[in-house]
Amino acid sequence: MERFEVLGVPFSLQLWDTAGQERFKCIASTYYRGAQAIIVVFDLSSVSSLAHARQWLEDAMKENDPSSVLLFLVGTKKDLSSPEQLAQIEQEAIRLSEEIKAEYWAVSAKSGDGVRNFFFRVALSDF
Repeated sequence: MERFEVLGVPFSLQLWDTAGQERFKCIASTYYRGAQAIIVVFDLSSVSSLAHARQWLEDAMKENDPSSVLLFLVGTKKDLSSPEQLAQIEQEAIRLSEEIKAEYWAVSAKSGDGVRNFFFRVALSDF
């Protein structure tokens, strides 16, 4: 659990990493239930990773009322993709995020690009 302040207001953020591997799929649903926000992360340098993200998002939404949860689709490793590959995968990611009504973000954990802004966005969400 991470505690911090946003605009002077105390805030707690608890993240559950379900590992994204098929063998953990059966326990992931217990983490999804009652979530206020669901963040599905995929690798921007891998098209197959985006395909798996779609399935994880669909699974998460089986456990929640779509009107009561915020969805985020986050592409990581932005720094590892060529500009052409990034543009192609981002186009597909944006299409998916619009289809499932999720916010799309692209970040780089290595450089930190977009990471802080993304977590502030989650914190500022009107739960």
